[in-house]
Amino acid sequence: MTDRIRLARLFEPLKIGPVELRNRIVFPPMVTGYGTAEGKPTQRSVDYYAERSRGGAGLIIVEASAVEPITASPIELRFCADDYVESFTQLAAGIHAGGAKAIVQLVHSGGIALSYEGLPQPIGPSSFQIPMPGAPVAREMTVAEIEGVVRSFVQTAGRAETAGFDGIELHAAHGYLLCQFLSPLTNRRQDAFGGDVERRAKFVVEVIQTIKARTSKGFLVGCRISGDEYAEGGLTLDMAVETAQILERAGVDYLSISAGSWWAKTPYAMPPIFLRQGYMVYLADRIKQTVNVPVMTAGRIKSPRMAEDILSEGRADLVGMGRALLADPELPNKALQGRLSEIRPCIACNIGCFDRATFGMKDLKCAVNPTVGRPELGLLEQTREPKKVLVIGGGPAGMTAAIVAAKRGHSVALWERRGTPGGQVTIAALPPSKEEFLDIVEHLWREALRAGVDVRLNQTADLAAVRDFGPDIVILATGSKPERPSIHGVDGPNVITASEVLYSRAHGVGQKVVVVGGGEVGCETASFLAWLGKQVTVLKRGPKMADDMGILARSMLLGGLRDAGVEMLTGVAYKQIAADRITITVQGEERALACDTVVLAAGSKPDNQLEEALRSLGCQVIPVGEAVRVGNVLDAVESAWIAAREM
Repeated sequence: MTDRIRLARLFEPLKIGPVELRNRIVFPPMVTGYGTAEGKPTQRSVDYYAERSRGGAGLIIVEASAVEPITASPIELRFCADDYVESFTQLAAGIHAGGAKAIVQLVHSGGIALSYEGLPQPIGPSSFQIPMPGAPVAREMTVAEIEGVVRSFVQTAGRAETAGFDGIELHAAHGYLLCQFLSPLTNRRQDAFGGDVERRAKFVVEVIQTIKARTSKGFLVGCRISGDEYAEGGLTLDMAVETAQILERAGVDYLSISAGSWWAKTPYAMPPIFLRQGYMVYLADRIKQTVNVPVMTAGRIKSPRMAEDILSEGRADLVGMGRALLADPELPNKALQGRLSEIRPCIACNIGCFDRATFGMKDLKCAVNPTVGRPELGLLEQTREPKKVLVIGGGPAGMTAAIVAAKRGHSVALWERRGTPGGQVTIAALPPSKEEFLDIVEHLWREALRAGVDVRLNQTADLAAVRDFGPDIVILATGSKPERPSIHGVDGPNVITASEVLYSRAHGVGQKVVVVGGGEVGCETASFLAWLGKQVTVLKRGPKMADDMGILARSMLLGGLRDAGVEMLTGVAYKQIAADRITITVQGEERALACDTVVLAAGSKPDNQLEEALRSLGCQVIPVGEAVRVGNVLDAVESAWIAAREM
């Protein structure tokens, strides 16, 4: 049986009203930051969405576009005036040219809108403040203001129809204005727009019904809701089921079920790697059993086989695969052709997508796909002068450089001193719940072999071996090595590095452990040790634990450490490590922490000691990845791709 037959349900067409989708794969809305300062789509926006349409998705939902000028992010798209229609028309046309249907998500930020000098106070169903430092207090909307926002949604839907979109999706999830009305946490009104579930849904119902009345019969109106806010006093699944039934009666054409909001303690709306794949499906499943309109699910669904199982089990009608289609826009085509092993996997790191675009307010990138938003990087010009290229180092940077160089027509060999590829990623994958990081290693390994790279494991790159090989170009991808802090006693027998702890699965580590260094590596190592039942304390010089991590993964990791009873101390100065203790000062107070083992996680530095020696051979040397600058997997892969493309 072929993969194509096994994925029959995934590639079965679906009719939503009069609109027929070629398959059940959806690219859901995700902020990109590719628009103009005024929030208009650009040619970069068009290219980005068109690529995912050509890749085979059945439905493309353009990122949240504001119906009024005030937004929750300065990089958010807006569709709040008629002069935006032209740029959105180009966007819809680009999507349609690739064969997918096009919908644009409409949003009003309400009480989570930007607020600083010169901007009006945010508005909401009731007065409230989101639980974030420095967050503004929302002002309760009048009925006249509610009616005005309804008009804004209706007018913007009309613009979307004029621009050629097949429909719109209302963003009533994740704590934005429509969700604020649906949720008892933020809607404490006692008039027609607040009280029980039905009255809290009245605002959304009016938006749906008025749009349906003012647009053509074939124009779709979908709605995304949180199946559970996972916040005390917020929306529950039972409430979401009742809300879904109300919205169906109002005439909604489909329902997209997500989860979470700004009030949730865990970032369910934008799940990092710590949440299991498909963790939200049960919400869509429950709602699907109570409504007759198509229901979409999403949330860490990256495998076509998982998507097929969800559909064939009747748990949803459509599957959103956002980050999976960032990592590989050709995922649908590859799956349809039975080329599953060629799909570039998402590793749910959130580095380039949510952490960078949603919270960092910068343009969207992807840690495993450097061509996201930059299609020109995907154009690999064939070289007119093939060179003999040696890549030293088999981590993501080295394998990426080798693949790109080979695809350009060079003769490429890759040497890795260990018996397995992966470099620092093999360490990053060792803490609990991080195993998926190895997916990108396995993918790059397969792609290197497919590209014809001569891969040699257990191959040491000393000067004599490189001279004998005789390369024209050496790409140095030797990664980084741990920093050893200057602390008296740091060379003692009870001191070990974080990587040694993870590689040995904590063999020989005592019961009481102190981790020196509270960055991502230190905190994840502490999590691993606590999971093994160790008594752990983490120390950091700076004021903030894990400040080198994205906000979503950081919140979950630190929450897990607190739940496990891990002590975390910041503002630490180190004095001495002894056989049974480490002496420190915290805010001027000296403390002696009893411990059996001290684990060093105090950062890394580039491991580029070969560079000068290699240059003496007369060949061109190009350092990439952490051999240049210590960073994350996005930095490493991107620098290697660009270097090999331009060499």
